[in-house]
Amino acid sequence: MILLLPGTDAAEVAREVHNDLSPLLRHLVTVSAAGPVSGAGPSTAAIWRHCAAWR
Repeated sequence: MILLLPGTDAAEVAREVHNDLSPLLRHLVTVSAAGPVSGAGPSTAAIWRHCAAWR
């Protein structure tokens, strides 16, 4: 599962996702985070398409 989430502190968002999903799914989850990105770059849709291609 790939989630693109808004926020200015990627590490904090990752911790929150991990802390919320692990008990919900009843097993540990692996979470990775990066960002935020500033300036010109790929659109969110382009990033999503790239990540979805990994399936």
